[in-house]
Amino acid sequence: MMVVFRFIIAPLLIQTVGSCGEPPASRNDLPDGFTPKMVEHYERITSHRKPSVELIDAVEAQVARDRCVGDLKRWERLYSFGLDDRREVDETKVLFHYRQAGVYGFKAGRKVTKPAEWVNPDDRDYALAFGSFDRQSGNLVIDFCGQNLPS
Repeated sequence: MMVVFRFIIAPLLIQTVGSCGEPPASRNDLPDGFTPKMVEHYERITSHRKPSVELIDAVEAQVARDRCVGDLKRWERLYSFGLDDRREVDETKVLFHYRQAGVYGFKAGRKVTKPAEWVNPDDRDYALAFGSFDRQSGNLVIDFCGQNLPS
């Protein structure tokens, strides 16, 4: 009889005590304000392929010529495809975001990600550069290069 209590009753008691006062949760529940269409859109974007190594090599060759950016070894370099006006993946545009390596855990090197994976507002003080590369025209635009929090 004691064996039955240990292996059948005890787990039921633990499960009951652990969920006291909490409503049952469903794996299908969405966070407040999210619709299934929004979730599907996000999943479509984040499952999109990443830019190729050859494409990122071409971007880096141009970015490294900028005096503010300079030596790429001093940056954590993030890349992804951009998004268009409808918030869909735009493979004609490659976004880049460089953060000063050696501070706040930023490590020198290249990270190629899926779209919208590294977008994150940050108000810490470090060197930063970001912009885009248009594959169709070959134009590189550096939107900003300097201290994240200029004096």
